[in-house]
Amino acid sequence: MAASQVDGRLRRYVLALKKHDGLASFIQSINSFGEAYIFGGAARDVAFVGQGVVNDLDIIVSGGIDLEELNKFSESWHRTNFGGLRGVVGRFDVDIWDLRKSYAFRYDSSSFISVRNLLNTVCFSTDGIAVSLKSGRSITSPAFDRAFSSKRLDFIVPPTKPEPVVAARIARLMMKLELELTPSVASYFISCYETFGVSELIKAESRWGGKRMLNEVSIELIKADIDNAIRSVYRRLADEASGRAQKQQMGHPS
Repeated sequence: MAASQVDGRLRRYVLALKKHDGLASFIQSINSFGEAYIFGGAARDVAFVGQGVVNDLDIIVSGGIDLEELNKFSESWHRTNFGGLRGVVGRFDVDIWDLRKSYAFRYDSSSFISVRNLLNTVCFSTDGIAVSLKSGRSITSPAFDRAFSSKRLDFIVPPTKPEPVVAARIARLMMKLELELTPSVASYFISCYETFGVSELIKAESRWGGKRMLNEVSIELIKADIDNAIRSVYRRLADEASGRAQKQQMGHPS
């Protein structure tokens, strides 16, 4: 059921994108480079929330990108740190990459280059999703499917050290998608909270140009939710240990 729900939402989303003036011809053009897919963020938000059209698009193309062709739709393109191109098409902020030159495969020539394999290189389980701008077909990783069905956020490729921007992403995803955190993600967030403090986590959100979600109250509420979850686990473990001890006493009276 979850798979059909996600697929239906994303097919409707792609159809809506193709009806936007300026974006429809852009989509047709980039599909001539190779099949184009919306990857990660926008596809993730539509799959989980299913509302509206997200205006920040990350696009992967399975072929070489023709900058002259892109310039027909926008003259604002510039290179990003990850080897893609960033520009504005109509009212959409667009990041576009050649799949073969994406960061995930640039330094690992042994990896088989495919959209499906790309989904296994993301940081968070919720980002393992892509939808074709040609057919409307969606592709999800097993980790995404687990995250969608359980409504829990997990790591796929965990960060190597505490970083405020990653903690800010955790907080935003938890709030936006109404997710619980796995123990590893919760522990990472607490580590960042204790290392950098609330103000640094809020400041890290400036990386996103859209609506701000984080403030002192929201960060403290997330911290409280995590603390309550940890206490609940400890209480459950203590109750289980107490129950085992009582059974042992009943079975072996002194």
